[in-house]
Formats: sequence, C-alpha cells, structure tokens
Amino acid sequence: MAGWSPFQNRINQRFLSVLLLSIVIQLVTANNPPQLIKFESALIWPEDTAVGTILGNLTGVDIDGPAPLEFKTDTTDTGNLVELSQPRDLGSDTRIVDIKLKAVLDRDYEPSERQLFFKVSDGTSEIPAKITLFIRDVNDVKPQFKNLPYKATVNESVSPNTVMFMGVTADDPDNGRGGTVQYSMETDAQAADEDYRTTFEIDPISGNITVKKPLNYEKHNFYQFKIKAVDGIGLEAEAADFVVTVLDVQDTPPYFVNLPYSAEVNESVSIGTSILQVSGLDGDRGVPNDLTYSFLRDVNVFGTGDYEKFNIDSSTGVITVKSPLDRDSQEVRNRGGVYAMYVKASEIVPANQVNNGLKTASTLVTITVEDVNDNSPVFNKINYQAQILENMQNGVPVTFVDDVMRVSDIDQGTNSHFVLSVEQNGQPYDDFTPLPQEIYSESTILLRVNNSTNLDYEKNSEIIFQVIAREVDTVEKRSSTATVTVTVEDMNDNAPVFPNQTYVVQVEENTDINTVIQTIQATDADDGIFGNITYSLRGGNNKFGIDNQTGGIYIASTLDREETDEYYLTAEAIDGGGLRTPVEVKVVIEDMNDQKPVFRRQEYEAILRESDSDFLRPLFVEATDDDQINTANSIVKYRITETPANLQNNFTINPDNGHITITTPIDYEKLDQSLNSVIILKVEAIDQGSQPLASTVNVSIVMEDLNDNAPVFEQNKYSAIVPENSTEGTVLLEVKATDLDGISPNNEFIYRIESGALDKFRINFATGELTVETGAKLNREEKDVYVMNVSAIDKGTPPQTGRCTVVVNLTDVNDEIPIFQQPSQTVTIPENATIGDAFLTYAATDADLNSELSYQIIKDGYKAYNDRNEEVDVNSNNITDYFNVIPNTGVVYVSAKLDREIAERIILKILATDLEAWSPKIQAATATLTVLLEDSNDNAPVFKPSSTYVVNISEGQEMESEALRVEAVDPDKNQQVTYDLDTIGDVNFKIDQQTGIIRIKKKLDRELEPSLTFVVVARDNGNTPMSSTATVSVSVLDINDNAPIFLPHPQIYNVGEDAPTGTEVGKVKATDPDDGAFGEVFYLLEGIDSDGTFDIDEDQGVITVSKELDREVKAEYSLVVVATDNKANPKDQRSNRTTVTIQLDDINDNAPQYNLNILPSAKFVRESATVGTIVVNILATDKDKGENGTVQYFLTGDTNATNAQGQAIFKVDQISGIMTVNADLRTATGVRYVTVNATDKGNPSQYNTTVLDFTIIDDNDDPPTFIRPDPSNPLVVIEEGQPVNTTIIIISATDDDQGENGQVVYSIIQSKTKQDWKKFHLDSISGRISNKEVLDRETQKFYELQVRATDRGTPRNYSTDLSMTIEVKDVNDQEPEFDRSKIETPYKMNVLEESNTECVGNVSIAEDKDFDSNFTIICYYILSTSLNDTFTLSPSGNLCLKNSIDRETTPYVYLVIQASSNCYEDRSYTIIPQNAAVPPEYNDQDPTLLWVNVSITDINDNSPKFKMKELALGITKTTQFGSFVYNLKNEVIDADSQAYGINQFSLISIDIQPEELRNELDGQVPFVLFPNGTVKTNTYFRSTMFGYFILSLVASDKGNKNDTANLRISLINDNQRLKVVFRERVEKVGKFRDDFASELQNITGYRIVVDKVQTHENDAGKPEIDKTDMFIHGEDLSTNEVVPANDLLRKIDYNAERMVSILNDYNVLTIIPTYIETSNDETEKKLRMALILVSVILGALVIILIIAFYTSRRKYQRKLKAATAMAYVSNGNGKGSQDSDLYKLEMPGTNIHSYENANPIYLEKILLGEMDGDGQNSLDENAIETNPSYDEQEVSMNIFPEDKDQTNVEGTTDLYLKAALKEHETSKNLKNSDINKNIPNGKIKIKNGHALEPLADLSTTRNIDGLQTTEI
Repeated sequence: MAGWSPFQNRINQRFLSVLLLSIVIQLVTANNPPQLIKFESALIWPEDTAVGTILGNLTGVDIDGPAPLEFKTDTTDTGNLVELSQPRDLGSDTRIVDIKLKAVLDRDYEPSERQLFFKVSDGTSEIPAKITLFIRDVNDVKPQFKNLPYKATVNESVSPNTVMFMGVTADDPDNGRGGTVQYSMETDAQAADEDYRTTFEIDPISGNITVKKPLNYEKHNFYQFKIKAVDGIGLEAEAADFVVTVLDVQDTPPYFVNLPYSAEVNESVSIGTSILQVSGLDGDRGVPNDLTYSFLRDVNVFGTGDYEKFNIDSSTGVITVKSPLDRDSQEVRNRGGVYAMYVKASEIVPANQVNNGLKTASTLVTITVEDVNDNSPVFNKINYQAQILENMQNGVPVTFVDDVMRVSDIDQGTNSHFVLSVEQNGQPYDDFTPLPQEIYSESTILLRVNNSTNLDYEKNSEIIFQVIAREVDTVEKRSSTATVTVTVEDMNDNAPVFPNQTYVVQVEENTDINTVIQTIQATDADDGIFGNITYSLRGGNNKFGIDNQTGGIYIASTLDREETDEYYLTAEAIDGGGLRTPVEVKVVIEDMNDQKPVFRRQEYEAILRESDSDFLRPLFVEATDDDQINTANSIVKYRITETPANLQNNFTINPDNGHITITTPIDYEKLDQSLNSVIILKVEAIDQGSQPLASTVNVSIVMEDLNDNAPVFEQNKYSAIVPENSTEGTVLLEVKATDLDGISPNNEFIYRIESGALDKFRINFATGELTVETGAKLNREEKDVYVMNVSAIDKGTPPQTGRCTVVVNLTDVNDEIPIFQQPSQTVTIPENATIGDAFLTYAATDADLNSELSYQIIKDGYKAYNDRNEEVDVNSNNITDYFNVIPNTGVVYVSAKLDREIAERIILKILATDLEAWSPKIQAATATLTVLLEDSNDNAPVFKPSSTYVVNISEGQEMESEALRVEAVDPDKNQQVTYDLDTIGDVNFKIDQQTGIIRIKKKLDRELEPSLTFVVVARDNGNTPMSSTATVSVSVLDINDNAPIFLPHPQIYNVGEDAPTGTEVGKVKATDPDDGAFGEVFYLLEGIDSDGTFDIDEDQGVITVSKELDREVKAEYSLVVVATDNKANPKDQRSNRTTVTIQLDDINDNAPQYNLNILPSAKFVRESATVGTIVVNILATDKDKGENGTVQYFLTGDTNATNAQGQAIFKVDQISGIMTVNADLRTATGVRYVTVNATDKGNPSQYNTTVLDFTIIDDNDDPPTFIRPDPSNPLVVIEEGQPVNTTIIIISATDDDQGENGQVVYSIIQSKTKQDWKKFHLDSISGRISNKEVLDRETQKFYELQVRATDRGTPRNYSTDLSMTIEVKDVNDQEPEFDRSKIETPYKMNVLEESNTECVGNVSIAEDKDFDSNFTIICYYILSTSLNDTFTLSPSGNLCLKNSIDRETTPYVYLVIQASSNCYEDRSYTIIPQNAAVPPEYNDQDPTLLWVNVSITDINDNSPKFKMKELALGITKTTQFGSFVYNLKNEVIDADSQAYGINQFSLISIDIQPEELRNELDGQVPFVLFPNGTVKTNTYFRSTMFGYFILSLVASDKGNKNDTANLRISLINDNQRLKVVFRERVEKVGKFRDDFASELQNITGYRIVVDKVQTHENDAGKPEIDKTDMFIHGEDLSTNEVVPANDLLRKIDYNAERMVSILNDYNVLTIIPTYIETSNDETEKKLRMALILVSVILGALVIILIIAFYTSRRKYQRKLKAATAMAYVSNGNGKGSQDSDLYKLEMPGTNIHSYENANPIYLEKILLGEMDGDGQNSLDENAIETNPSYDEQEVSMNIFPEDKDQTNVEGTTDLYLKAALKEHETSKNLKNSDINKNIPNGKIKIKNGHALEPLADLSTTRNIDGLQTTEI
C-alpha cells in the first residue's frame, strides 16, 4: 500500500464518490417526497387585517412516510410576517396547517406584494412552497404637505389667469382614490372681503395657484391663505399657510385724504385768511410721486366761477380768501351760502418713469359762509287794517282788509330765527296771538283772538296794537314793528240786565187792587233796536200784573194771606233782538197774631235716677203756634213756673227748644218723702207777639234710687309665705272689707277671687278666708309667686265692687330632677388634639335652689365608627380612654391620643347626678355626646403598583398622545393627590396634575435620544403637604421618517402647441437619504392636469408629450411629479412632490374680447366734469400672446355723444382704452352712447366692437320751492276728531335740478319752545302730513308747524323752510252738558196746580263746548217723567203744562231732561215709577241729563173734611171744669197744604138731651170750642146728671171753605167704661182706634165710643210706654143709652171666638172694667172658694217643684255656686246694666261668667273646662266633689222670687220657669251631632252629656221663648 502513487489515490477517491452517489440515488429513489394538494399560490388581504387572522393553509400528502409531515417557514421575512399552526391530521397520510398573520400589514410604506416561502418535509424528503401575498390598500394615511413653507411674491401688474406659484405639493401613500389628492384654498384673514377671497385660485389637481383678478397694491398688498389637501376618500391633511406679497408699480392716480373737504367761514372774514388745506397722496404707495394742486377752472358746480373768490397754494394745497364774501347776496342765498369748486391734484412724474395709469385726481371743495346777523326781521307792510265780529270765540283769526301779514329775515340759521309778540302802548297785550309765533326765515302771519271777553263792541269798537318781530338766538336781538288796527263789529250780545237778581215785596193782605207794589227796570248795553226793552209777568195765579213799558207790578186781584201767604212771580225783560232775561219776584203777604201756643201732649213724664245729671231719655216739651212761622207771633218761648220746695235750683229749661235739664243732681236720700218719689213741674209756653199768648202743662219726674257705695278692704295688699309642699286646706290669710251703704241689700257683700289663683287657692265667700284648693299641687319651680285679685261685691243694683291684691310666695323644697337642655349634642375636634384639651361644657340644669350636680362618663355607653361607618371595637382600640369629664363642671376633655383612621365618630353617654336630692332620693339625667374627629394630614401618597415604571414609545407617536399613566393613593381623608415631573421629564413630556396621565410634549427622535429616564412626584393637599416619587424609564422605537428630496430643476418648460407625441419636455430627479429600499426612488405624475397629455419615465424622471396639444384649449399645464421610496413595501413608503409648469407656445387665432365685469352698460358723468376727466377704462383681452394679443381701441362714427356745438364729448386712448371727456358736457345732459372698436396687432388682425351708454347727470344748484301749501297763505284746515293717521295735506315742493338733485325729502323742524310738532307725522318721501293724535278743536284750534324741504343733491343738499298753520275745524263732537257744579240735583222748579196753561220755566241751562255756532244749538227733550201726558218741552227748553196736576195726589213730579245737539229727533219718554227715589233713567255720570223736581204749588181747591160726620165721646161726671175732652184737629183732614189748611173750628149749636139734663144745666153752656179745635168743659157735672150733648161743628180752612159734623158727648159713670190694654205704643193705637171700635161694634151690636187713649199705667201708677190704655163705652144703637160695662164685657166674652182674631190683630193684652163694684155675699163666697182652689193648686205646684229640685240635685251631684248670692249684672265698666229685666236677681259666687242672667247652679262644667285655660278662675268654698258615676247634663235656669219685682203683674216668674224647663227638655233630646253643630267651629265633643274638651268662652246669652237667658 505504501507504494501507491498519487495517481492511484485519485482513482480511489473518484471510485468512492461514485459508490456513495449510487447509494444515495438508490435511497432517494426508494422514498417518495410529500405533495401539496389544494395549493393556492396567491393570497389577497387588506392591509388592516388583524394579527392572528388565518390567511390560508397548506395541505400535504405523504403516502410513504417515513415520518409525519412537518411544515415550516423557509425565510426570516416569512417567519417575521406569518406563523404556522400545529399540523392537524386529515387522514393517515394527509396533514394540514394554518397560515396565521403574525405582524401588522402595511401597504403604504412596505411592498404591496410579499413572498412567503415554506418547506414541507416527511423526515427524508422535503419540498418548497411559495405563496405570493398581495396586500390590498386601505385608505389610512392623511396627505402630507411637502416643501413647506409656501410663500410667493408677485407684481401688481401681473395679468389675470397667470400661474404665480407651483410649489404646493402633498403626498398620500395610499393607493387608488385614497392616494389621489385635491387642493383647496381659503383666506386666513377674518376681515377679508369678496375681492380678497377670489383674487387667487388654486388648481385642485396640480396645486398651482393662479391670479384670477387684477391686483391692486393700493387695496391689498398682502394676502394670506390656508391651503387644504384632501385625498379621494376624504382624509384631510393639516392645513398649510400660503402668503402672497404684492409689489407696487406706478399705475394708480393720486387720491385725496381727509375727505370730504368742507369748511365754514364767517362772511366777514378778511382777505388772505387760510380756510382749509387739501391733501393728496399718490395712489402708488410703494413708489409714490410728489403732487401739485390747482383749481379746475372749466368745471363750475353752480355755473359760476366760485373759485375766483379763493387762491390755492400749488404745493401745500392751502386755500385762502381772495376777495370779500357776501352771504346775503341772492345768488349765494339761493344755494344756501355755499361756494363749491373742484381742486385737482397732479403727479410730478420724474423723467423716464413709466406710468400706466392716470396721473391726476380731483375733488369737490365746499366752503359754507356763515351768516352774520346784519339784517332785522321785516314786515311786508308797516300798518295793517283788520276787522272781526265782537264776541268771536278764542282762536278765530281776524280778517285783514288789504293784504295778509308776512314777515321775513334774510339772515340765515339762528340769525333768521325770530318770534312774534303783541304789545299795546309798549306793554304786553294778550287779547290777540300771532300764528305762528316762532318763525325761521319767513312766514305768513295769522292773528287770532286770544281773549274773546274783550271783543266787546260796547266797550271798544276799535283796537290798535303792535306786532313785534324780535330775533331769539342773536346777541343783537334785532326787531321790527307793524301796527294793526282791528275794527270790532257789533252783535246783539247783551241781554237785558236787572239790577237785582230777585225782588222781594211785602204787602198787607188788604191792599187795594191796581196798587203798584214794585217797579222793576232792566238795562241793555246794546245799541239801537237791540237796546229796546219790554216787560212781561208770569205766575201769581192772576193776582198781579205788569206794565210792559214801565215794568210796574200792580195788584190785579184781592189778596188773602189765609189763602196764600207767598206768591212767586217771574218777570221777564225782552230786548229788540229777542234776548230774554227773567227775574224772580217774591210777594210776601203779611199776617197778624191771633193764635196761642198749644202743647203737643196734655202731660209730660220722665224718669230720673239718683245722682244722674240727665234723664234716662232727653226731656223736651213742645208747643206750636199756628201764627205765621218765623215771626214773633209764632215763636214760642218756655219757662218753668212752678217747682216743689227746695228743688228750684235743680231744674232748668231751654227757653228756645223746651229742653228740660238737670242743673244739680238730686240725692235720693235727701228727697222730701211726701213727694212719693215724684216731682211735678209746671211749664209755660208763651209766644212773642206784641200781645203775647201762653199755655201751661204739667211735667211729672219719677226718681229712682241707686246703689252708689262700693265695699272697701282694710288693706289694699295682703301677703303670705307658704312652702311649696303645702297640702290642701292650708290657711293662708283672711281678708276683710266694709260697705258704707246703709240699707240691704246694697251693704251686703261676698268675697271672690277674680284672677291669679290658677286653681291653686280658694276663698270663703262669707269670711274672706284664703286656703289651698282641694287637689291643688304647688310647685315653686313652675311658679313661685301668685298674685291674686280679690274682690268684694255687694248685692245692690247695680252691684258695687271693692278690690285688693293678695300676694302668696312659695318657699323651695329639693324635688326636681336635673335636666339636660340638649339631650344630645354633636361636636367636631381635630384628631391631633392634645391630651387635656377641653372641647365642650355639657352641663345639666336643676330647678331646685340647693342642687349639687356631679358628672361622669358611662364607660359602657361608648360606641365608635370608622370613616366607612363600620363599628369599631372600643375596648380593643382603647377608645374608652379617649375622653373624660370634670365631675363638678361637666367640661369634657381629651384624655388619650386620638386616631381618626381607627375611629372617626365616637358616641358616649354623660351622667349628671344631684347629690343633694330630697325626693326622690336619686335624681339623675343622661345625655348623649357624639364626637366627630377631623382628619389631619399625616400620610404621604403611595404609588401603585410600585414606584418604578418602564415603557416603550415609538418616535412617530403624536404629540399630546398618552404615553403612560401613574397612580398614587393617600390614606388620609379628603386628600387630593397631584402630580409633577422633574425638569428632565418636563422637556419631552407633560403630566395631568389630577389624573397622572403623562402625554408626549415634544416629538421624540430615536436617532438623537434612544432612551429617557425621569422622575414623577406625587403630593397631597394637606396644610403641610406630603410627597413621594416614582422613576419612569422610556425606550424610543425607530420608524422610516425620511422622504425623497428633489434636486433643483426648472419650474417652467416650454413646448410648441403643435409638438408631436413623444417629444421630450424636461427631466426631474430626486434623492432619498434613507438606506436600502427606503432610498430607492421611482416617479409618477399627479395633479388635475395629469390627464395623460404628458407622461414620465418611472425610473429616469423624463417628461414627454403623450397627446395632441392645443393652447387655445389649455395654454398651460401644471404637473405634480411624485418621487417615492421603498417601492417594494408600499406600507412604509415616503414620497415628495414637485410641481412643473409646461407652457404651450401660441399662434394668432383669437379676436379681442371685452371684459364685461369691468365694462359697465351705463356710466354716470356729471355735467361739471372737465375735459380730460376719466369716464371709463375700457378693457378688452385677447387670448393670443405677443402682438397677436396686443389690443388697440378706437371710437367709430356710430355715436350720439356730441354737445350743442357738435363736438364729440368723449375720446379714447388707443393704447390704454381710457375714455375721457373731450368737450363741454353742460349742453349734453341725458343718455349718450359711443361705439368702441378693439383690434389686435396680429397679421391678419382680429377685432370686436361694443356700444357704451352714458348718462350726463345734472349738478345740484337749485333749492326746493314749495308749491303746496301756498307759501303766501300756508293755512291747512282739518276737521277735529279725525282718527289717527288721517291725511291732513300732502305738501309738495319742486326742484329744478334733475335726478337725485331734484328729489325732495320732507321733515318737520322740532322746536324747543313749541310742542305742536309732536302731534303730527310727516312722511319724508311723499310729504304726507298726518295726525299722531286725535285733534280736539275745543282743546286747541291752531297748530304751528315748521316744515323743511331738502333735496338729495351733491356736493351738498339745499333746503327750504316753510311755517305753516293747521287749523282744526270744529265739528259737532261735543254733546251739550249740564254743569252740575253750578246746578243743584235735582234741579228744583215749581208750578201751580190745576192749570193746563202754566209754564214751569226754562231748562235751557246746558252748555255746548263746541265753538262753531252751528254746533252749539241745543235742543231739549223729556227722557222720562213720573206723570204721563202732562208736560210739554219746547226744543228751546221751555217747560210748560199740557194737562193740569192735582197737588193733593201728586205733590211733585220728577222729569229727566236730556240736552242734545240733534234738533230733529222724534222722541218718546218713559214713565218713572212713583216710588223711585232717583229716576232710573237718570245717570249722574251722563252730563247731558238733568233731573228736574217740579214742585206743585198749592191752591185752595179742597174743603176740610171730617173723617166721620157723627163723632162720639163719653166723659165721666167727675170731669172737672175746664178739662180738655176732645181735639177736633185729629178728626178733620184738608188735602191742601198748610197755606190753605185748617184755619179754625166753630160751634154752631149744642143740643142737650134729655130735657131733664137741659133743665138741670139751667142755661149753662156745658162745652166751649176753641178755634184750634180743642173742646173743653165749661161747667161742673153732678152725679145726678145723665144724658148726652150733640155739638154742631164747623171746620173752616184758610180759604174760607168748610165742613160740618156733629159731636155726641155722653155723660157716663165709671162703671160704664171698659179699659182695653194694648201691647202697642200710643201712636200706633191712635191710628187704628176707629177701625178697632168699628170691628168691636160689629161683634157686640153696640155703638162703641172711644173716650180716651193714653199710655198704660201699671198698678204702681208708673207709665209703661210700650203699652196703651183705651177707654171705651157702649151705647144702644136704638135708644142711645149707655150700656153698663159688665153688659158690654159679657157681650164680648159671649163672642169669644169672634174676638180671637181682633185680640190677635190688634195685640190686645186684656179688656177689663175700670171700676169694681162691691160684691154681694154669694159672689163673695164664690170668689173665696175660687181663691182656696187656686191656693191648693199653687201649693201642690210648690211641692212638685221641691221634689223636682231635690231629684235634680241628687241626679246631677254638681258643685253648687253660692246659692244665696245675687245675680251679677255687669257691662264691664263697673256699673250694672240698667236695661236688664233681671238686674235685681241674685249673683253667682263664681269668679267669672258674671254676665247678665247667668245662673250659678249650672256653671260648674264651664269652670272645670276653663281651669286649664288662662288660669284666671277659682272656686269658692261651696264647691263639692263631683261624683263621676252619674251622667250629667246642663241647662241654664232663671228662678226669681216673686217679691223681687213688685211691678210684675203678668206672671213673669212663671214665664221664666216654663221657658227654662222647656229648654231643658229640648237639650236632653239633642244628639251629639246636633250639639256639635251648635258649638262654634265644632271644637267640643260631648258624650253622655259630658264635655270632653274645655268649654271656655262657649257660654252664650240667647232667647228662650222670647226670654233672655244664658246657655252653656
């Protein structure tokens, strides 16, 4: 072997290799490799697919093993992007795995296609697998601007549609629509106008920015916009700023500053004075030129050379006065004192300067010359003649004879402001008022009446005065005067005037006929026929006449005072014009004295109580005298003629009214006992005639005794001291009193406690001993002093009371338990309180004086809760040691260290014990104290979960995004943790102090700082804050953040529009600083112009033509070239953009086009425009360029723009297109047109034409002139009452100027001195004047207005003022009114009765406030009357009778008269009800109505009438001589008034029957009849006389009319009379006496004769005014004999049933004989037996009552109240109620309820119910215990002993008892509900008769069966 050669070795090696390869081949050939089935070589997923998504799967099959199939990724990129799941078996030889996404997909910056490589192995063989993953784009990236910032600079001369900026680029890596970007632009300036916003435009595709409108440096030299970029799906980039700076060029004419130029100068200004300065600037502010100034001499505003008055400095522009100025010249006045001129400013153009615009500018300068007050107001005449009718109303103007008055002042403004006044002889004169009074410049003047009272022809037929016009606002106060002579024309305006308003004539009744009793004379101030007067007379019942010429009144018929004592006449004076004046004439008929006074009553009675200073009722005596009233003959005086001994000085009488009064009170005890308590006075009435006549009457005065001494205590005040534990019955003291009254019961008294006992004490009513009340418990702590008011009350009527005070003081015993005023308290203390700190004094109170309290904390009472309200163990946490209390003070203090975190709320109980307790022995109280611990800051915050934080942050994370959150907590309560960063962390981050959120403050850059570490500090908010820190470590992650950058390249490329496709246009190139794929760049085109016209090489960036070009369609293309890196991974791409502009070269193929936005269809040129003035700048554009686009301008011959001289008025600059004025325009006003030709310079050239219209407008040089109203008479009339906004006048003014210069507007000058203008409105356009208020002629007739017409001209407006007067024309809008302040209501008139021709009078007293005489005519109508068809009323107001009236049936008539301005009405009236107090038709608020009361004057048309022709009377034979027996006045009536009433009575004869009586009288006249109707006896009658007398009577009135009757007077005995007692007063009985007698006569069959009617007297002889006695007797109708009284009474008793109705109807109490005859024995026996029977019955009744009372006492078992006491009657003032029927009854012994009629027996429950009330009641010693086992009911009863009221003859006691028993039975049957209904407010509950609630204040006094009693 060793000898082998190298060659041999090579052979051996090759052999071995071949051998090994063959072995391998054999092995491979033996194993089959795996196979993939259902294999998808491509997958498509969107880039936002979630990690973990299954993208697909691999399924492998291996039929021979040897091992299970294994799947794996084959490359690192594949493994980073996806992962494979665990294989799943699908069969024995098939396995499958899922391909799951492992990393986020990104198409924008990473490749859109990813190659995935896998391997499948069976352990021996493996096969590769390749899948292409296509990533579908999702629009998830916003566009991003590149190459910021965007700025551009451009000349203002740049042409519109020029692209001025192409640098806007925004990239969006998204694909498709999401990758396309569109641009928009909006202004960034808030105040940008429309021109600003639309000057530039951005191409939405390319981003190129184009100038769309001509720039004007002078308007805007700086623009700022926001550029927005939005991709195709809607994502928007952050806006980018774009700023444009405009460079100025010389193309703008100068302009003036501080416009407008106007100045005011005094007309007296001196030559050379500087007035104003004009100042201009070159419009080109960036390159300005200097200016020079001059006047435009060929342009005149007002047609004159105003500039000639002034000089202008060419360099400074200062204007000075060249020659004197005159403001008052007519020419200057016409234009308002204004000088107007144009000033031109011209640029000084340097040599070689190109100026493309105008170089001059002009402006208007106005100089207003202020007026100097050098002219006075001037009247058009010096003297004026005027006339007016006298008595014209105020406001009526005078009439000028020759010419109207005008006044003017040619000065201006305030210098022409003057006022007018009126003077006479140098003094103010107010009778006339000028209208208007205040004037500006000029006005026509009216003089109107201001004081019509002085327009009296009779006083002054001519009035001369002066009108002065005097300046108001000037210093000089210049003035002028005109004299006015007014002639007053006469009218019949004076009615006749009587010297007296009324005439009173006195004449004796017997004066001869035709005697002149009075001559009346009237005068009339009018002249001529108007002054002639005649006289007439009305009234007087034809008793009087008058001479119609002399006015003498004479007697025409006999006068009789008894017939009529007064006559009322109406005399009337009538002048020649028909004016009437009435006057009243009163004729008084005098009389003689022939009547004596007669008392109204036959006797007077009165009651007087002892010591009273006046009677119970006022005592008057009254007598009347029928002589003429109010004369000495009828005046009656009174005097007392007789008085009992020793009482002469106690009474007096008023001599005038008969009032008897007490001069000295009378002491009853001193009164003479023989008078029997009655004092009789005799009073005389005497008249005051020359021969006085008198009468007398008796006055009886009944005296009553009074209880006038009260009990008196020995001491005013008593005192006692007792311990508070005193028991019931303990004696306190005894009080004593005495009473000075001498008789019983006035000096008997009882004791009672009035108030203050509070149910604790009682008094013995008899002895005055005070003791502790039964059941009373004294408590010093509740009340330690009792002050009682004790009284002693006597039994007199009214009772008198004496009072004293008893003071009881209680001594203390320790018996009170301590009390905590607050059972629980809560207190808050800090948890850091130190041991020993006291925080609360929790003390109890003890009402005892000797208490000693000790405090301790109950240890078992502790409870504690933490801040979560969970209970804490107080013992284990030593909480019971927290607090302690000082034993003797109750001060609670801290005794151990507190910890709020253990226990926040601690509850403990405090015990207070009285160590001096007496009863009970243990006296203690507890209280609960809650202590709240207030937290202290003693814990620092703690970070969670630790104080170290680690975080990864991408460098691409946005600012303000959250990086991480830290958290710290503080165990202290209510602590708020705040966070801060250290200085290192604060550079890149910021933290929310409240939440701990850390946000990125500055973009991170991993290349600069790959990692950061900083500290976070947490602090709490305690008073001493505590803090802790945490460390934060940050790792910065990298991203692809560099985009490609373009190399410099041309922005604009040119190419001919006819260039073929494929022609290279240009080339761009970009580089990317990133490495690898991130640095590889490829290109594409974008933008709105990227429409396929051009293409770019993706790799080289070469731009070529790809479509046919047409410059006319599109001359320029803006293309966006996009350079993008990382082509393989679109998800992670960066790109950049640049814009290139491709301009197409042009050929000439377009004609010029006019710019319609600039070229106006019409142009206004002022006629004053000077030659060279620019009219319009014509602009036409040509889309071609160069010479092809250069335009020239020409005017063709098609025009009418020539002036009157045939000159062309316009020319156009061939180059600029500026059209200027070429000739004078003043003769060419109106519409003119020119035809313009625009031609370019191409070859051949193109042209276009257009027509321009111009309006040559007028300059304002004429002021307005009023044409309506007429300036010479500016008076306008309007009817009053027109509604608001009624057109009064449409004023009109003309202006010779045209256009706006001739347009006039109107206004009202608002005067400060006169306010008339406030009532009107003037439409400024139409001139319509309307009223703002309803005008009232009666309020104001004339209104003065200053109106102004102003044109709208320029350079200034002119105005003309006019003073106009508005006269309010009167209309009939005022209804006549009756002035009730001057007229009484009702208006009284009178007329004689029984006449149908008499006139009542005239009611024409209404007034009409209208002024026009046609509207003041008043007509009168009857609206209603109380008497139908009786009166007539003429329209003039004359009220007359139509039918006669009977005064006796109708004493007066009511009428309602209405005054109306309508005199043509046909009216009917209504009837007033007879009982109406006020006519229903009368309305006091309606002044057109007059309520008239027509009194009917009486005439003697009725005779006296006896009520009965046969009168009857009976008198007893004991009637004394001269006694009054009858008064005939009561039996006669006369319907006439007193003037014609009963005058006298006469006795014709007396027939005496029988003859025996006549013989016994023996010729004596038994009766006399006085003229006043009084019948008196004239003889003494004897007991033997019998029979009757028939008196023949005559009654005569004052008119001698009479009537007759017979009076039958029968002589009767006392046993022949009956007395009928009525429960009615005398007055009422007198009215029905005859009816009663007639009915009684019908029942008995006897003639019933009423002898006398008088006030009832009781058995004691005292009068009872509520009862009346009528004495009657009966007579046999056939024999005329008097019937015995017993027979008459039997007849009445026999007809008892028929008598019932009479007795009830007439309220008859009883009918009894007036005389009781002596009985015979049999009658006596019968009476005795009757008396015994009555006694037995009464005895039995007494026994029954005793048994009933005893049973009642046993049943009710109540406390009796002083059964022996007297009833107490009090009205609260200490005096008894003397009106009570019971004031002598017994009084209860209780302390309250001592009101009228209270019964003591039934008051116990009230007292018990009121014990708990006000504490002012007490019980006396008679009270006994109540047995609660019985049911109780209560009723009030009044039981009176008969001997208490001796005057009670009607059984009063019986009535009271029956009424009380009946009420008792009724109350027993009441149910609870019924009882409650009668209780006020339903507050009392009753059960079984017991009140369950207090009954205080429920005792009421009520009537039971008509009796007053007390109800409980």
